Amino acid sequence: EREAREARRRAEDERASQERRRNELAASLAGEPTASTATPADEIVSVMIRLPDGTRLRRNFLKGDPVKRLFDFVAHRVLFAGEGERQDEDSALGKAVREGTFKLCTTFPRKVVQDTGANTLRDAGLTDKQEALLVEV
Repeated sequence: EREAREARRRAEDERASQERRRNELAASLAGEPTASTATPADEIVSVMIRLPDGTRLRRNFLKGDPVKRLFDFVAHRVLFAGEGERQDEDSALGKAVREGTFKLCTTFPRKVVQDTGANTLRDAGLTDKQEALLVEV
C-alpha cells in the first residue's frame, strides 16, 4: 500500500511537471507575428522545420526573436501535440527533445543553428523570407 501511494505521488508529480513545461513553452510562443503596421513584413521569417519522421512544422518568427524560440517551438509541438496530448515519449525524437539534445540545421549549406541563450535569428543568419531547417537527433 505504501508503494502504491508513492507510485501515485510520483505520477502526480510527473504530470504537474509536464503541465508546467507545457505552459512555459506555450507562453514563450505566444503571439505568432504577422505583417502589420507594427511589424514590417521584412522583419518576419517563415520557418519550416522538418522532423526525422518527415512531419513538417511551420511558423512565423521575427528576425529579432531569440533562437531559443525555435527550439521551444519544436519541443512544444513534439511533446504536446494538439490539445495537450503527449506524443510518443519513447521515440528517439521525444527523448532527444526532453533531454534537449536535438539539433536544428539549415539544409544548404548545412549549418547547425546554435542557441547561445542570447542570439537571435538574425545573429544565426536566418534572415531570408523563408527558411528551412531539419531536426537531427
